[in-house]
Amino acid sequence: MENIRDQNIESLYLIAKRACCDIGIECEQREAVHLLGEIARQGNKEADTALHMLFRAPFLHPLLREMVASDLTT
Repeated sequence: MENIRDQNIESLYLIAKRACCDIGIECEQREAVHLLGEIARQGNKEADTALHMLFRAPFLHPLLREMVASDLTT
């Protein structure tokens, strides 16, 4: 992930992106997306990049993708 150098942003990205064992999404994943959105709205370009990368990630849970899309439009 050459576009993201901040380890906190990278950690949130990886938490949000990880595959679930079941069909639901985990609380940690929702919280990671929420935090990335908050940080991106504060002007952090790496958080914004992470959200765009998540939105394009294959196999992202549809509800997480919807959360990401919501954060990209605000």
